[in-house]
Amino acid sequence: MKVILKQDIKGLGRAREIIEVADGYGRNFLMARGLARLADNVAVRELQKEQELAGKKAAQAAAARQRLAKTLQGQSFVFELPAGEKGELYAALKEKEILLKISQGTVAPPASARILEFTPIKAVGDYELRLVLGDASTADIKVIIKAKNGKKAKNQSQSN
Repeated sequence: MKVILKQDIKGLGRAREIIEVADGYGRNFLMARGLARLADNVAVRELQKEQELAGKKAAQAAAARQRLAKTLQGQSFVFELPAGEKGELYAALKEKEILLKISQGTVAPPASARILEFTPIKAVGDYELRLVLGDASTADIKVIIKAKNGKKAKNQSQSN
């Protein structure tokens, strides 16, 4: 008997997958516990429509990430933070704070966005960073950190 799994079952299959099982196992265990449903023609067509819709949504999301990457490419984000006389920050600038600043702009990056090979920034200066938005969508951005009192420190131009 063919059934469509409603959820992932270890050793058997993943949710929304059509599998072949013994009649008794399908009826008495899987369907009785609500883990699967019979894979008749109607259910298979519904599953195909769901999969097509999911594919379209994934393609739209990928296109939106590509547009966002083009928008963010080359943009600069300025942070004015308290720093010592030698240009060291009192508190390191973390990835979360940079992503928050980006999201306050015109468009917010997806929740899965991250900065590639990021280490907290601890000094005043200019930093080139690569923002990963998902799949193959990336944008190179520039983060400029200035001392809060307006002075630029000696080690002005650095790369992370």
